[in-house]
Amino acid sequence: KRKIASSLEQKGFSHSVVKQCLEAHSFIRELEDEGKKELQKRYEKLVRKYERKGLDPFEKKQKIIQALLSKGYDYSTVKNWMEQWENSNF
Repeated sequence: KRKIASSLEQKGFSHSVVKQCLEAHSFIRELEDEGKKELQKRYEKLVRKYERKGLDPFEKKQKIIQALLSKGYDYSTVKNWMEQWENSNF
């Protein structure tokens, strides 16, 4: 963080602008982390829901994707998340 700030200041950006940018970046990171936690929570809840219904794996996956898309998540985000989750849990 200091290295980035120093580099930007050397390139002519004022200290206050650099500080604002770094704070904004930290804030965005926090929002992304919260979003990932929320997605994980919803995904795990849906997995439990559809496992109880006894759906085959393909149908379960389709239902989960459909449910997350209806909650406003982007398809590529959902797909990437599912791949990561499946790889880490097998």
